[in-house]
Amino acid sequence: CRFYRYGETQQCGGFSISSGKKPASRKKIIDGFVKQLSHRQATNMDNKRIIGKILIDRNLAIQSKGFATYLPLGRPEILAEFLDRWQVDEILLMDRTASVRGEVIAAEIVSTVVEVCRTPLTVGGGITRVAQAELLVSKGADRIAINSAFHADANLVTQLSDMLGRQAVVVSL
Repeated sequence: CRFYRYGETQQCGGFSISSGKKPASRKKIIDGFVKQLSHRQATNMDNKRIIGKILIDRNLAIQSKGFATYLPLGRPEILAEFLDRWQVDEILLMDRTASVRGEVIAAEIVSTVVEVCRTPLTVGGGITRVAQAELLVSKGADRIAINSAFHADANLVTQLSDMLGRQAVVVSL
């Protein structure tokens, strides 16, 4: 997580928390966020889901600044552990350059993240074949997200949904 000075936006994983009032310690910010999530879950006031996103580039979690600048954040499993503690509804783990490199998101990353969190995990990045998706699911992914492969072969969605079920395939457009 990157925490900034008073009045600036704070980034952590896929969350942006604005601090417009007074400076707060990390603990107060995290405790407040967990309290809001707990209240939302206890009262079931809305049907909104909070999905934390961990963007990966070559096995390192990164933060995107306008899709032009990328700042390293550290190991993906540490961010996933924070998101799990904050009781997000789902975690999206995406390798932003896997398709460009002609690779698939590393299965070791998926298994490492699954070890530290109980939150459902959607995994994407470079998936072009059913066998690749099967490997990621065997390592602990709950859902598979595809983007570039969908544009190249729309039939892949049908094949993946036949294997995993329709609820487990996410297409990013």
